[in-house]
Amino acid sequence: MSPTYARGDWLLVRHIRPSARPRVKVGQVLLVERIDQPGPLLIKRLTDIRGDSPNRHYPTYWVEGDNPELSQDSRKWGALDGEEIVGKVLFRIKRA
Repeated sequence: MSPTYARGDWLLVRHIRPSARPRVKVGQVLLVERIDQPGPLLIKRLTDIRGDSPNRHYPTYWVEGDNPELSQDSRKWGALDGEEIVGKVLFRIKRA
């Protein structure tokens, strides 16, 4: 999430229970864990909440990194399900 966050920054994150409809707003920075790639937690900005589609009965979430040239995000994966959002960033402490 460079340039917003730098290596060594500390982030206070509120855990979000796994659900189909997390309480998040466009513009918030989220912690994401991909269902098909469990393990690494990714920091991404929520850029769109997409409404119901004919094949789904719940919204999907479009996330992007702040550095588009280097970021792996919804531009590559597509929209995320709510279960893939595991937290939202509340506060940052910059490294010294």
